[in-house]
Amino acid sequence: MTFYGPQIDINTIDHEVHMTEALREAQAALERGDRPVGCVIVHDGRIVERGSNREFTTRSKFEHTKTRALRSCAPYLFEHSNGCILYTTVEPCIMCLGTIVMANIRYVVYGTADPVAGGTAMYSNVDYVRRSIRGCYIGRILADQSERLQVTFAQHKVLRPSPQRKGREST
Repeated sequence: MTFYGPQIDINTIDHEVHMTEALREAQAALERGDRPVGCVIVHDGRIVERGSNREFTTRSKFEHTKTRALRSCAPYLFEHSNGCILYTTVEPCIMCLGTIVMANIRYVVYGTADPVAGGTAMYSNVDYVRRSIRGCYIGRILADQSERLQVTFAQHKVLRPSPQRKGREST
């Protein structure tokens, strides 16, 4: 298989350094009342973008960590995506994984798995996704810290009242 763009020797990188930064973003999300998921996008060893989950504070299911970060640095990714590594504290969901693939990110490193919405099955079973990510879908980096944040969120989550549904009313 031929790959275009820079080849990164993923085994020579200290993934914990960048995952620690993603964990800082997750902590910020937790303090805001959002699900504690954070990410950083790294190119040539430096962070080019950061992101944290804002689903609850924006009241939008589309404001996931990875999609926010990817949108924020889209012009940069247009030129450099092949050489970027996306670090995320929680495995990408299928929406985010699809966005990562379409953004041309070739390397994904995550902390803890997401057994409910995680994209591992999509990565494992869809050839296009697996080829796009070049077989670099690494998990369990600082997983304990990420899992602790998820448990803290679940234990302290305040039940929010459902917003009034807007739109057409039934007659």
